[in-house]
Amino acid sequence: MKKAILFVLVTIFVQNSFCQNLSDTVNVEYSKNSPKRFSIGFGLPVSGFIWTLNPNLNRFLDANNVPSKFFSFTLPLSLNYQVNRLKFNLDLYYGISSSTPSYFQNKNTLLNNLAGISAGYAIFADRNKFIYFNLGFGVMESYQSVELNNGQTTALSTALQSGFGQSVVLKNNSAFVDFGLELMLRNKKGQSIGKSTKIGYRYGLEETPWNSEYKNFSGVPSDRMSSFYLQFTVNIPGRRSYRRESLLKN
Repeated sequence: MKKAILFVLVTIFVQNSFCQNLSDTVNVEYSKNSPKRFSIGFGLPVSGFIWTLNPNLNRFLDANNVPSKFFSFTLPLSLNYQVNRLKFNLDLYYGISSSTPSYFQNKNTLLNNLAGISAGYAIFADRNKFIYFNLGFGVMESYQSVELNNGQTTALSTALQSGFGQSVVLKNNSAFVDFGLELMLRNKKGQSIGKSTKIGYRYGLEETPWNSEYKNFSGVPSDRMSSFYLQFTVNIPGRRSYRRESLLKN
């Protein structure tokens, strides 16, 4: 009986010591010696998908025989700094224009540029898998380019002088708060490239009017610039991150 009790105590002591020493590699309970990781994330031009919510502008366009446009793509770039269960992000999104199909008589092209900062907490974590709840703040710049086609032949000089048949570019800037979940995966070797998938919702802080950079229009609709998004990136660890990680392993 004494040997059994001694064995249990020794097992608990060894197990606790092992988890504490390797907490930065295998255990979810991180210690103060866990490595601080810095990484750069980037995606392909179609890896950032945004579904914008502009109901007032869309109703206005539909009423004027212009097709609504809801979704667009972005080229995401992220800088991440991870400390135990916390992660801090600086995100930039370069918009890729997306147009309505060619069978519509009138054409509408949507483009969104975004910039934001966020902080995430790992609600699940081990060495190679993290699920973060992210909360952030940012600004979105949205453009919708409307091109009207009446099917008639017009002299180029006439069109340039009168503006007849030219496109109208509408612009809206708005701040937002960002709520999202992120799944970050790393390969077994700390210095290897990882992957990140984000899904979330951006809520516009105020309703702002659409307008043009070239002319002030009257009777323009206003929208609260909100959106759903889905984003895929690959993450390259910073050199200092995996150097520190290698030292802790050794």
